[in-house]
Amino acid sequence: MIDLQSKLNFTHAAYLIRSELATKPGFLNAAASLHGRKYDAEKGARIAAPFLNMASQNEGEQPDFMDALPPGIKETSTFKLFDDVPHGFAAARGDWKANETHRRRAEEAIVDFVDFVKEVIP
Repeated sequence: MIDLQSKLNFTHAAYLIRSELATKPGFLNAAASLHGRKYDAEKGARIAAPFLNMASQNEGEQPDFMDALPPGIKETSTFKLFDDVPHGFAAARGDWKANETHRRRAEEAIVDFVDFVKEVIP
C-alpha cells in the first residue's frame, strides 16, 4: 500500500496515474488533484480513497463527481473551487511574481493539501 499519492497533476500523465490508482481499493490511503480536470460521475463512483479535488475556474464545479463518491469515501473527500484563477495557476501557468492572486491561491492550495493529508492519513 502507498501511504500517499501526492502528485498535484502537473501533467496529463500524472492525471492518468493518480486518478486510476485512486480507483484501486486498498492501493492508496488518499489522493489529491489540483486543477487536474473536470471529473464525472463515472469516475466518482470508482474512487476508493479519500479524494481532495481542487478545481480552477476552467474545471468549475463538479457536483456529479462528488455526489457519486461511494459511501465512506464521500464523507472523507473534499471539493474546493478556486474560481478566480485559471487552470495551471499552481504550476507552470501560474505567474507568482507578477500575479498576487495566483501566488496567494497556490499557497492556499498547498496548505489545503497538507491539512487534508493530516486529516485523512493517520
